[in-house]
Amino acid sequence: MICFSKVRRYLPATLSLLLGAFVITSVPANAYDHAGLAREALEHHIRPGYTAFDTSAAGLSSAVAALCAAPSIDELARARAAFKDAALSWARIEHLRFGPIADEQRHDRLLFWPDPKGVVRKQVAAVIESADETAFDNRLATKSVALQGFSALDVVLYGPGSETLETAGAKDTPLCRYATSLSANIASIAKATSAAWSADSAYEKLWLQPGDGNTVYLSPKETTQALLQAYALGVEQVRDQRLTGQLGLQKVGTKAMEPMLPNSGLALAFLQANIEGLRGLLSEGGFIAHQTEPPTTDLNAQVMTVLGSIKDELSRAIDAAASAAKMSATPFKDDAAREKLISMGFPLKNAYQTGGQTIAEQANITMGFNALDGD
Repeated sequence: MICFSKVRRYLPATLSLLLGAFVITSVPANAYDHAGLAREALEHHIRPGYTAFDTSAAGLSSAVAALCAAPSIDELARARAAFKDAALSWARIEHLRFGPIADEQRHDRLLFWPDPKGVVRKQVAAVIESADETAFDNRLATKSVALQGFSALDVVLYGPGSETLETAGAKDTPLCRYATSLSANIASIAKATSAAWSADSAYEKLWLQPGDGNTVYLSPKETTQALLQAYALGVEQVRDQRLTGQLGLQKVGTKAMEPMLPNSGLALAFLQANIEGLRGLLSEGGFIAHQTEPPTTDLNAQVMTVLGSIKDELSRAIDAAASAAKMSATPFKDDAAREKLISMGFPLKNAYQTGGQTIAEQANITMGFNALDGD
């Protein structure tokens, strides 16, 4: 079994539905191609996702290094563009919480949110003010997760004082040295995770060869269970924390959470990329094709399936987010844009309930626990 206790900081205190609700046993146990799904998910979703993240993170590290070697308006613009590319690349695979990304707190180190007490701002300011040398090299990887990853780099590249990065005097300053270290740290995490999923790697063998002697997956069904957990928790996180939380709709009278990556203004784009990744897990990841026996390879036929309709629901949520983004630069505060964002709730709820239930039914999976408990 995979432990998801570390997920709790990122998700609401309760789920509207326990994953235990996804329990139907009407399909013969040998009808679902768990091994085929595992291979398809690896080849068409997991590995390409981490490869794309590795590439964009390396680009971010190079762009920030170039900025700090010769600070200028143009170099800062390039570094910020690379930041956006890498952050959204990560958002598209963030739902994958199992495997190498769970090692060495890699997942937690890439994004610190929610942050209601402003921990990131405070710790980043302290590092820059004190010129903390331990944050300017590979020792950063051993420090607080709030000082690593995209949340911290969002402050450094876009927050108060970041305009100094346009000037020649920024070279060799604590701000530039920290920015360089942060981007290199992100690139290091991305590279290590991608490499760990490569062909003939130890984790590939664990993933594709479950059974006796496998320390992670005791049966082929458990890889499907890991993918279903990634999907269900991913949708729940997007809807019940990142959407309703930033809208201030979690409870009556609840104050809205500060948007993710607030300095760069990427909160909604990140949310949209999250949903794109979940849609990719359904399609490229193989869930849609494998909901019938034998798997449905005809794309036109896939559209007519239950999970094909759920993919469309996720597309509607993505379109609503895109419309809200066009309406306002601060969509979580603008009334018209908020209406668009609120409309995302129903398709996301359907994606969670119907999508999760359909996968569990087809795969004969019993998820008899609350995933937030880490049992």
